[in-house]
Amino acid sequence: MDLDLANKVALVTGASRGIGKGIALELAAAGCDLVLTGRDAAALAGAAQDVRALGRKAAVHVADLTAAGEPAGLAQATAREFGRLDILVNNAGAAKRGSFFELSDQDWSDGFGLKFFAHVRLCRMAWPQLKAAGGAVVFISGIGARAPVADYMIGASVIGASIAFMKALVSRFRRSYHLNPRTFTNVGTKGTPATLCC
Repeated sequence: MDLDLANKVALVTGASRGIGKGIALELAAAGCDLVLTGRDAAALAGAAQDVRALGRKAAVHVADLTAAGEPAGLAQATAREFGRLDILVNNAGAAKRGSFFELSDQDWSDGFGLKFFAHVRLCRMAWPQLKAAGGAVVFISGIGARAPVADYMIGASVIGASIAFMKALVSRFRRSYHLNPRTFTNVGTKGTPATLCC
């Protein structure tokens, strides 16, 4: 499928390994330049090298997106490096598994801190660039919210919140900006990413 991504700029969170790295490489293969972010500098450097091997540019921004100011700093770094942003892929974050009575308040806070709240802030900070480019926001989720299980309560709750957030964005900005919301599936994962096209 040709998505016409040549010379677009994509920012991928959690891009050092796994699904995030896979998405980054697929976007590079489709013609995108990449901003790669995560907490592991060495792994990000390796991912950037793989992107460059595909003939595309790659900028690395090591960051803990739960830290105050980091989402804004990442958006600013993207603007400095490439002058635009076409695609934001919110992928970073994992939730602790375990029994409900063994999971602490901190476990719940950590689960929502990166996978949900950091991405909400990043959407806000990146929105001016995305709007200018007519870009897209992609949330990588999964089936946890549709089929929750006992040992994955935090993850299922975070996924549900992320889906609700994306639907609310579509509802709000479809009227203001005449958006064309779409949902892509099978983007390097068995999950169901929700995509808002600006």
